[in-house]
Amino acid sequence: MHSLDMRTIVTVYVLISYACSAMLIVVYVHNKHKFQGLIHLLGWSLSFSAGLNVAALHQVSPPLISTVASNTLMFASGVFLVFGMAKYLDLNLERRIYYMALATFPFAYSFLVKNQFPIYARIIFFNAVMFAVYSHVAHLIFIKASRRSRKQASIFGRAVILFLVVIALRILYSLSDTKSVEYFNIQTAENVLVTLSMVCVIFLTFSLQLMINSRLYFEVEQLATIDPLTKVYNRRRIEGIAHAQLCNHESGKKSLHLFLIDVDNFKRFNDSYGHVNGDIGLVHITDVIKRNVRECDAVGRWGGEEFVVILPDLTRDKATKIAARLVESVYNEKVDLNGKQVEISISLGVATFAENSSLQSVINQADIALYKAKKNGRNRHEVYS
Repeated sequence: MHSLDMRTIVTVYVLISYACSAMLIVVYVHNKHKFQGLIHLLGWSLSFSAGLNVAALHQVSPPLISTVASNTLMFASGVFLVFGMAKYLDLNLERRIYYMALATFPFAYSFLVKNQFPIYARIIFFNAVMFAVYSHVAHLIFIKASRRSRKQASIFGRAVILFLVVIALRILYSLSDTKSVEYFNIQTAENVLVTLSMVCVIFLTFSLQLMINSRLYFEVEQLATIDPLTKVYNRRRIEGIAHAQLCNHESGKKSLHLFLIDVDNFKRFNDSYGHVNGDIGLVHITDVIKRNVRECDAVGRWGGEEFVVILPDLTRDKATKIAARLVESVYNEKVDLNGKQVEISISLGVATFAENSSLQSVINQADIALYKAKKNGRNRHEVYS
């Protein structure tokens, strides 16, 4: 009865894994030109399915071939997963150890089969190797990936951890069950663990799709809220942030300041160095601005060569010091145009949100201060008063 149960479980496992592979084929076809690593992630699913398929055919193929081939294919699927996640997360990966492991694994497993090592020893060996591989996948997601990528891949990472738990349980059970002589005759506990493994594969597949959808959503959101040249917020988004901060300011009575920044003589800069170098100049200025404001401050491109910075929760004196530092840093950190160091400067107007202020009124105040800075010689800041 137990033999039939395990065969039934494995047969269902094969069908489900191929269904999951079909789902990932659709995902790959629709996204293959958008993200790196998808072909490897598809390779993970297909080779895992093939390995299960070979294992299910053990009655019609020599044990050495079916056992070694199936386990090698499933180990290869883990390697595909590591390679795919590294590419998808844009991480560097030392692949040589995996190539060596792929070349060594079939010989090592053949040695276990030929020398009639007990089934529990082979299960422990295989699952220990898979535990190491999937642990590396979890390490890439939760340790090595950037904060943004980690957030997008976190659901897949949790699925990997769940799979690791099942693998660990299979190792522990095999250590306690040293009597079974044939895999398909293993008792009920292993049947349950294999079923849990099947559930994990389904979870892994769906979470992989959710991870890709999360990246797609992020990119669409980027297009809607981020300026494509400077990679800071666009006007629509910075206005939204300013309105939200204004609400917080009104409800919590917290201080709130706004910088309106304009690049000095930018038309002349473009005429002298060309529009391509003009874009380089704008990117340079935004980089300097971001380095000189706080993480909680919001930087946005207002239009053309104008930028806005929203600064919550600081005194006017501190805001003025940041404004002075910005002007000085932009002037001192010259733009590199093909090896030529070129001066560029900004003028900056500072305005403070008062009680019952509207965003437009504060923008107008900052614009008046900016005009005063331009009038007083540029490359300076002025505070509206």
